[in-house]
Amino acid sequence: QLEPRAEFTLEKMEGDKNRIMQMGYFFDVQDKSDATQRGTIVTFTVFENPKVVSIDIRGCESVPAKELLLLMKTKPGDVLNNATYEKDMDTLRDFYKKKGFIAEVEDIEMMEGGILRIQLREAVIESIRFPKHKGKKKEDRYGLFKTREYVVRREMTIKPGDKFNSKKVARDLNAIFNLGLTEDLRYELKQGNEPGNVIVDIIIKERKTGTAAVGMGFSSR
Repeated sequence: QLEPRAEFTLEKMEGDKNRIMQMGYFFDVQDKSDATQRGTIVTFTVFENPKVVSIDIRGCESVPAKELLLLMKTKPGDVLNNATYEKDMDTLRDFYKKKGFIAEVEDIEMMEGGILRIQLREAVIESIRFPKHKGKKKEDRYGLFKTREYVVRREMTIKPGDKFNSKKVARDLNAIFNLGLTEDLRYELKQGNEPGNVIVDIIIKERKTGTAAVGMGFSSR
């Protein structure tokens, strides 16, 4: 907004400072204004981010680090751009999601020697539950009331300690439904007691006696 021979205001100077920061290449921008007889001299001093020499991705047990590196716009040799690497982190999360996993960026740190270290945390199944809810009406009731829990669990391949994967959960739900014991079936995720853990709640509505099960499938979407 500031231009030579144009009106100077502190608001314009602050706006220009913010726009420079939003470029993403600098970790700090300092501004200074000096009033003279000929007008106001504005100086912006920028402090550039370090150059990325290499990228070290950790915590990626379910997806090869090489695949993740190929997805990133940030490359070795680039000056670190805050806006670009934030988009990179969104890209990595989305890639994990497409494969059925959940991953969060736990920490990003520029190490000595220009090493950009990215620490990921993949969601782990803490427990698998079959909650019960009687409800005021029969149609509101869900849970295992007639069926023994082990009958359902033996159809499941996922277990506590596994990395959560929605595609595997969908396959397990299909296996449970094929038993012919349910008329409605879904799952919900709850936050676990430990950071990065998830609790998988299997919501089952048992089939009424004498009714036929209608074939259906479950998607990981």
